Amino acid sequence: MKSSDQRFLEHWTNIRIEGRWMYAVKRGIFFFAWPIYAGTQLIKYFFRRENYDFSPERILVGLIIWTALGFLSFGFIFWQMQEKRFRELQKKESQ
Repeated sequence: MKSSDQRFLEHWTNIRIEGRWMYAVKRGIFFFAWPIYAGTQLIKYFFRRENYDFSPERILVGLIIWTALGFLSFGFIFWQMQEKRFRELQKKESQ
């Protein structure tokens, strides 16, 4: 087994302890959705300032939408992909 595969197994074993929900919250929302949303809003603000509507309602709705998208798409889908890789490597390691 390659050393990168072994490192992945050790790393993912530690992440699995937190659980799927915490993974989806941390990585799907805090590390993916909110930074992407903030970045796109800043780009819109600085490059299209005359057409940018800065309102608390717009920001709140955007945060809600991006939170749901990050949680469901990035958090859960990426979890499933990593779990599949983890199981395959475990099977390969046990053979």
